[in-house]
Amino acid sequence: MDVCQRRRGELLQYVRDKYGAERIAHIGVLSTFGTRGAVRAAGTCLGMPKQQVDVLAKLLPSFSGKGGIRHCLQTLPELQKLPLGKEPFKSLFQLAERLEGMPHQHSAHPSGMLLGDDRLARTIPLQLRPNGEPMTPLTKDDVKALGLLKIDLLGLRNLTVIHDTLASIRERAGGRLEVNDIPLGDAETFRTIGSGHTLGCFQLESMGIRRLMRTMQPCSIGDVADLLALYRPGAWNEGIVETYLRRRRGEESFEVPLPEMEPILSPTYGLILYQEQVMAVAQAVSGCSMGEADLLRRALAAKSADALAYYRQRFARGAAERGVANGDALAVFDFLARFAGYSFNKAHSVSYAYVAYWTVYLKTHFPKEYMASVLSGEGGYYDKKVYVREIARMGIPLLGPDVNRSGFGFQAEDEGIRAGLEAVQGSGPESVISLLRSRRRDGEFRAFPDWLKRMKANRIKRPVLEAWIAAGACDRFGGHRRGMIAALNEAPEKMAGNAVPAAIPDFAEPEKRKMEKALLGFPLQRTPTGKWRQFLRRFNIVPIEALSACSDNARIRICGTIIHSRRYPAGDGDYMLTLVLQDDTDMIEAVLYPTTYKAFLYELHPQGILLEGIVRMQNGQVRVVAHKIKALGG
Repeated sequence: MDVCQRRRGELLQYVRDKYGAERIAHIGVLSTFGTRGAVRAAGTCLGMPKQQVDVLAKLLPSFSGKGGIRHCLQTLPELQKLPLGKEPFKSLFQLAERLEGMPHQHSAHPSGMLLGDDRLARTIPLQLRPNGEPMTPLTKDDVKALGLLKIDLLGLRNLTVIHDTLASIRERAGGRLEVNDIPLGDAETFRTIGSGHTLGCFQLESMGIRRLMRTMQPCSIGDVADLLALYRPGAWNEGIVETYLRRRRGEESFEVPLPEMEPILSPTYGLILYQEQVMAVAQAVSGCSMGEADLLRRALAAKSADALAYYRQRFARGAAERGVANGDALAVFDFLARFAGYSFNKAHSVSYAYVAYWTVYLKTHFPKEYMASVLSGEGGYYDKKVYVREIARMGIPLLGPDVNRSGFGFQAEDEGIRAGLEAVQGSGPESVISLLRSRRRDGEFRAFPDWLKRMKANRIKRPVLEAWIAAGACDRFGGHRRGMIAALNEAPEKMAGNAVPAAIPDFAEPEKRKMEKALLGFPLQRTPTGKWRQFLRRFNIVPIEALSACSDNARIRICGTIIHSRRYPAGDGDYMLTLVLQDDTDMIEAVLYPTTYKAFLYELHPQGILLEGIVRMQNGQVRVVAHKIKALGG
């Protein structure tokens, strides 16, 4: 069960109250060292600088089994130029290889809970977590083997975003909007889905699924459920996605093997996308119960030779009793066996389709409220800076923090989205809560001395006050930032009005922008400077949103920030790299084939790159094949 992330604790308390605290425990997870974790642990043991080790660890894949480090050292271009035979690299990777795959720590499963019919301490071993809650060292597989009941209560950030968005809408517009009030056939929402502008929306953020949405053009909740079921490795590898799209566009006809299967498979164009379809076909053709059909589905997915032989005979016998010819029955069985391993749970897909649709609806019709909630929830699939650029693309101003208008997190205003005080690095929740409590109790801050007096009375430390001033949260008082920081040591009661030291010159505008970016993690002002516009003209930089108007194989130059990257094996021990680039207009996928990848891997600067390559158009979708890359250091 997926629940609001913020309120998951309430549900856990309800379960404890209902069934008894002695019958509830967290399920354990035994974590082992992966490639990155092993390198970091080895670096710590060897006393290497943390920053140096972190750079090396990030060159490795996030997840890998035993032998992953050796494979990476032999194949990844980023590691080829390291002097692996010299210290400290030799000892680092030798120790890391020994640690890789070893047990690291025992912790609680993020969602798994164990529910017993009696006191759990009588049945299984228990231990206390640091917060005092009981946990079993048994893993979910151990629990399953013992026949105990496991329940999953997962805190889902997107449900919290929906909750906060609806609360913001009620606060700003009045009335009461609930998810059940959202119309399920809204044309504008489906236009947004079809356009692929779904950054920040549940399950619909990756480049791959956005590309699939643009091709598929969903127009119903059922279509969105199909989309989520299709966007899985098995369906792609088996060619099911392309077949589905051709049949959906009417480019390919299909026939259902038996009339009994028509109502089951017609909605998905003769293809099996869902586990429930496997079970329904088995019941309709062989006459088995739904319980038996589920056992058949599991056997088909497991592909056990003995189980397949057993169920094949049983399926044919049941079908014969219903008048189905043996050859037709076995053809249907083979059809089910092909798709059973790739089918997805429909209840899951439809449930997620509703959540995905709600998020797109809210982004489409209440963009400020929704994107403010996304930022307050620390973003989503990508880093928060990606959503800041998305807000700029949507034409929504991002307003700086303000001691009289900001809340804890980001919030929607008439003029745009206001950054919360908690977004300022070093604030801390206690300091923000103290300021908000003071503002609610004594009213808005009338002047800088009034604000300073009340903050000192609440014992908020100087570094926090300095950070708020430097981020622009006190600009409304009229004094300049350097002067207000200098005045923090003065007694507020000795100041007259907004008085701050006038003799001290303020920070220059570039300094202010630099401090804002450092404290907030992103720039507040995204208007291109004259120097940047001159750079774009000089090198004929094409905005990413304009690439769709380019012809196939057109040579172009684009600039953007790398927001995602992924390596793929390219054969002969080589790798290719796929980048997702974002500028202020859109996002694009760029492919670096092995030769380009090796030649320019040290130009992949996290702050931005200049990429030269060609446009490739395929099925109406745009990609860029990179030929040259230059790092942009600012």
